Amino acid sequence: MKLEEAVEEFLLSCCADGLSPRTVEWHRSHLKRLVSYLDKDVAAISTHDIRDFVAHLRNRSRRYIGHPTHPPIEGGLSIATIHGCIRSLKRFFNWLEKEGIIPANPAARLRLPKLPDRVPKGISPSDFRKLLACCNGNKVQELRDKAIVLFLADTGCRAGEVCSLKVEDLNLDEGIALVRGKGRKERMVAMSQTTCEALKAYLEVRPKGKGEQVFIGQRGPLTVSGLSQVMRRLKKKSRGFRLLQSPFFPPWLRQRMAYERRRHGELKRSPGARRHRDHKGVLRVQDDGAESQAQPAFTSDAYACGGRKWKLSTF
Repeated sequence: MKLEEAVEEFLLSCCADGLSPRTVEWHRSHLKRLVSYLDKDVAAISTHDIRDFVAHLRNRSRRYIGHPTHPPIEGGLSIATIHGCIRSLKRFFNWLEKEGIIPANPAARLRLPKLPDRVPKGISPSDFRKLLACCNGNKVQELRDKAIVLFLADTGCRAGEVCSLKVEDLNLDEGIALVRGKGRKERMVAMSQTTCEALKAYLEVRPKGKGEQVFIGQRGPLTVSGLSQVMRRLKKKSRGFRLLQSPFFPPWLRQRMAYERRRHGELKRSPGARRHRDHKGVLRVQDDGAESQAQPAFTSDAYACGGRKWKLSTF
């Protein structure tokens, strides 16, 4: 079987196994590098071939070669990109072995590069107030952007969770919302009164007939890419904003939420919590312990005004 055919079979298997479309595309983006480098049958690929390919990745002097939209730039691939590529290779060849397509896994002895420890970034209170000030106004877009910023900061939700949020998932009287995260897992998050009021103001003028999602863009429900554009526009609108190097803000708000809650003793590690690094080398804490009560994170009326009161809502 040709390598390109095997990759397509592997991606089809990923879809059939229920992996998310983003995960499938993640594997596709990494494995297409291998396809463009090796023109062999998968049974003829050796450990030497794979190591030679990884060395090729490490020695590259340019990025975005062959990218459909981004022009090539000088500079090699980051260690995080190489780490992700090796992870995908190991998963791919492990699948080939289990399917009986190859007799042995040539990537089994391939070592993952060590990722550097990086401190999670987060938006400061003063910068958050600048970001929020850019959303003042009574137009539909301004009301929507304000609700998005407050919801992100209050709940620490991921960008995909915000975009998939439906109107029926909101309970503004109780100040809670049902969000769907990675692996289609559902959880309840709580919101401050400020966020609930912002959502109510937006829902009153929200365009009708464009979908059941809460946040609507120009062409329909807001996508992750659309949310990225919203954040870039707000960043550009806010002059002197410190986070000029960040084109995408939701993870920054999420990190700040976790930092503030931990600093004020509202977020503690349970005995089942464990540390791990994400694909960019940032240290995270994954908690498999008992589910904690949902509570708003750090926006509240006092925070948005620069105060230091930290309200908690339980249900």
